[in-house]
Amino acid sequence: MPEHKHTPAPWLLEGRTVYALNADGFNRFCAQVQGAQTTPAELEANARLICAAPDLLQALEDCTALLSCYCKEEHEQCMRDARAAIARATGQA
Repeated sequence: MPEHKHTPAPWLLEGRTVYALNADGFNRFCAQVQGAQTTPAELEANARLICAAPDLLQALEDCTALLSCYCKEEHEQCMRDARAAIARATGQA
């Protein structure tokens, strides 16, 4: 697996704020999800998605690595989509 440039997991969620802590428990960064034309429920859902991003990226990389051995032609579009999402997330797109 490639080495990631982003802050490693775990990322923590508190309300609509996402935190990433270092090994000593200190804040490395935080991101607050906010918007003027968005419902509170949508903002909270967006914050949950951002918080899960490192885990989602790792899972998608693991799945594509495993499934590349078994991928059939009819599933190739799904694999291309997964690889494109990984490229966007890692700055390779």
